Amino acid sequence: MNMTSGTLSYNGGQIYYEVAGSGKPIVFVHGFTLDHTMWQSQVEFFSKDYKVLTYDARGFGKSSLPDGPYNHAADLRVLLKHLDIDQVHIVGLSMGGRIATNFALEHPGMVISLTLMDSALDGYKSEVDWNVHAKEQGLEKAKENWLNHELFTVTQKRPEVVAALRSIVERYSGWHWLHHDLQDPSDTCARDHLHEIDKPTFVIIGEGDLTYFHNISKVLVAGIPDSQKVVVPDAGHMVNMEAPDKVNRLLACFIADPSRS
Repeated sequence: MNMTSGTLSYNGGQIYYEVAGSGKPIVFVHGFTLDHTMWQSQVEFFSKDYKVLTYDARGFGKSSLPDGPYNHAADLRVLLKHLDIDQVHIVGLSMGGRIATNFALEHPGMVISLTLMDSALDGYKSEVDWNVHAKEQGLEKAKENWLNHELFTVTQKRPEVVAALRSIVERYSGWHWLHHDLQDPSDTCARDHLHEIDKPTFVIIGEGDLTYFHNISKVLVAGIPDSQKVVVPDAGHMVNMEAPDKVNRLLACFIADPSRS
C-alpha cells in the first residue's frame, strides 16, 4: 500500500494526515478520544481503488492541542484544499459524523456523498452521562472509566477490538476532559438544517449501540432527503472496527454509485 503522511500548519496548530492509494478521494473522520488509526481496515480495503485520506482532528492523535478558537469543519476544508481535493466522499463515526454533517452543511460543494456511522449530531441534546471524572480521579483512571463506559458494552465482547481501542485511547492526551473546549460553535445548528443536505447520505449504526445514537440515526434519516440507513447486527458503537468486512462491503456499494445505492 502506497502511503504518504504530512502535517498541515493552520490556525496556530498542526493537523497530521495520511494519504493512501489513488482515485476518487474518500476522507474518514474519527471519533472522540480516537485518531486516524481507527480506520485501518477501511484504509487497507479502499486504498486499492480510491485515494484515502485519514487525519487526526485538532486535539487528537498526532495533531496539536487547541490553543485558541478553532472549528473542525474549517480544519478539514483547509486540509482538503492543501491536498488539492475539490470534492470528496466523507465518512465519519460518532464525533466524526458530527464533523462530517457540519462540513456537508457548511461546504456542500465539496461533498460527493456523506456516510454517518453511529453519528453524533449538533443540536441533539445528550441523553448520556459522558463524565469520566478525569479531574477528580486522574487521567489514567479516566481512561479506564472511558473504556468501561456503557458506550463500549458490545465492543467489550471482542478482545481484538478492545485491544486496538485501548491502544488508541492510551495515546489520547485527555485534553478535552481537563480543559474547557475552545471549539467555535458551528454556524448552524445541524439538527435544524438537515433538510438542506442535498447529497446522497448513508447512515450506518451498530445494532447494539446506545439508544441515544439509534435515536440520532432516526433523526438523520428523517431529516436528510436523500438518505438511507442500515443497522449492522452483532455490532455496537465502533461498528467499523467490530464488523469491518460488513461495513466495507456496504460502504463500497454506496460509494461506487451513491445516487443508485
